[in-house]
Amino acid sequence: MCRRQRSAPRGHSGILLRCRTSAPPVGPGGDPEQTTLISWLRADPARIPEFSLVAVDDDEMIGLVLATRAHVDFSPELALGPVSVDPVGQRTSVGTSQMYAVLAAADARGERVVGLLVRRGS
Repeated sequence: MCRRQRSAPRGHSGILLRCRTSAPPVGPGGDPEQTTLISWLRADPARIPEFSLVAVDDDEMIGLVLATRAHVDFSPELALGPVSVDPVGQRTSVGTSQMYAVLAAADARGERVVGLLVRRGS
């Protein structure tokens, strides 16, 4: 059974390893785009821990969603993404349930705008 929990810094290494082995690199010898983005966002002070969740199944992290503070025309919004799911957990609603959980938490906290970050060409 899959459960959601708040993201802990030590918990991201598993999903980063899976991203590295399942996605093409940014450049020769480089990390995949998503791995790089997750690392940057985890270190960014704009990351909102309350809206950053992991999905865990049998004590293995199989999914991750991060949220950061962004501004559009000086108005604060919640930037949602990336949503990353281990290939073995894909097509099982893990990513969808993570997004719904973050949206519900954002609504409960009075967030007015949530933007989904997507990769160009997706």
